[in-house]
Amino acid sequence: MRATWSDLSPSLLAARNAGVLLAAPDSTWIDSKRADFIILSNSNKKVKLGGIEHLGLRAGEIFAYGKPAIVSCACAGKCHIYCYASKIDKQYANSLKIHGHNYALVYAASREAVARYMQNGLNMVKKAKLVRLNDDGDFISFEELAGIYQTAKNNPGIIFYGYTKMTVYLYRLLKENHGKLVDNFRVSVSITDNEISSQFLAKIERDYPNTIHTCEIIDTPQRLQETSNLPWNNQEFEAIHNTRNFKIAIHGVNGQFSSKSPEGQVIKATKAEEHNTGIRTC
Repeated sequence: MRATWSDLSPSLLAARNAGVLLAAPDSTWIDSKRADFIILSNSNKKVKLGGIEHLGLRAGEIFAYGKPAIVSCACAGKCHIYCYASKIDKQYANSLKIHGHNYALVYAASREAVARYMQNGLNMVKKAKLVRLNDDGDFISFEELAGIYQTAKNNPGIIFYGYTKMTVYLYRLLKENHGKLVDNFRVSVSITDNEISSQFLAKIERDYPNTIHTCEIIDTPQRLQETSNLPWNNQEFEAIHNTRNFKIAIHGVNGQFSSKSPEGQVIKATKAEEHNTGIRTC
């Protein structure tokens, strides 16, 4: 049954509307009938097509794990301006309810608890072979990241992939695991203008070179020119396979940017490239 806006906790809606970072949840964010497991939702069209085309999976084997966008993004930078995921949470009550539930469940939870919640979620959907991490939002604690990583270790037949700006947690995970992560845990770093995220990305590249790949978010014509040597993340191919650095263009929604703005120019240029080459740039 789909959630309606009247089903949502007032404090969850308030946090969403205010764009509060790391808002403390209350118990009303949690779906009481599913209080011991992370809710894995059906993935979006792009992720499904990526799993089907690149891994030969079926749609029923592809799932997503998310939390409220921006609310859970402590290292967000300029990306909050054009965040596509935040629009999903504002448009669809069921999406926000699922993401709010997951956020509240892992908030302040130990890695052991997070691993248990995630395993319970996998057991509920039964056939998962690909899980897109952070389809909305980002990791909110090191314990959450470590718990999901433990789940990946326990389920080598499932690929866990996604993006993060929380390099401070990723650096600690690499340090804890001596710079070697299991192959089915494939998290790319979204390059951002957030100072802390940039600092810890530099530390990762210094101390653990060639362990983590980056995703360059193209939002200006200058960056489009400067990254001409990077491949586009066509239908999630680069992120899923996780073998090199890549780039992705901003989405742009409902005329959000004027055609003369830097973002508008990028959207126009990448749409033309999609038309001419068939490559999906977003």
